[in-house]
Amino acid sequence: MSSPLFLAYGLISKQLSAKSDLVLHRLNTDEKEELAKRNYRAGHRTSQYIYGRVLLKAILSRGLGVNPHSLSIRTGYAGQPLLFHSGRLVEDASLSVSHDKNQLLVAAGFGCQCGVDLQSFKEVDWPLVMHAMGWSKRIARLLEVGSATHPALQLSHVTCSAMVWSAYEAWMKATTCSLAPSDFSWQRIRLVEEDANTQSSYYEMTVDARYTYNVCRVIMSVRANEVLTIATIAL
Repeated sequence: MSSPLFLAYGLISKQLSAKSDLVLHRLNTDEKEELAKRNYRAGHRTSQYIYGRVLLKAILSRGLGVNPHSLSIRTGYAGQPLLFHSGRLVEDASLSVSHDKNQLLVAAGFGCQCGVDLQSFKEVDWPLVMHAMGWSKRIARLLEVGSATHPALQLSHVTCSAMVWSAYEAWMKATTCSLAPSDFSWQRIRLVEEDANTQSSYYEMTVDARYTYNVCRVIMSVRANEVLTIATIAL
């Protein structure tokens, strides 16, 4: 039986951001205290925190059939969100939140570890990032092999770099940053489907399973100038 996984994507409009204080009542005491300790100077960071937890509680309450007020999202030792129900830690739950300006992507998995990332292609010096991570040659090889063996996999250097970086970020969250960055090792990127209605392309990355985790599956949705990524690790 597959492990249940809940996903949600949301936009924080300027109107919603301005009204974030009015939504504050949806957070419990622990969540409000954590928000106060973070002392965000930028208003959008506060909105991301509030709406990220509200969105998580919404999909969890629907998926689990519980009252959202009985749920609490706290922070673990590695910075990962933890789920509490009626004051008790839900140990088999894995939560992840990603945001990019006014966009939110959240996930909740049960019986698996999950991580999500939302990455814009813009305003990033991707060649510099790939060089810093030691991935420049592997990106060039990936583009060369992909173009030769998979005609549908026509990716630019920018798109491919953003996909690999987003996959890495989601993988780090799924492993709760317990593995070294050098342990992230992908084999290939496969085009799964193209959706003409949403103008999105879906890809799957094969990640080496030679380390401490079992099976890591990374799915990426690429559209316009952004990539959405979900990584899951079977327990």
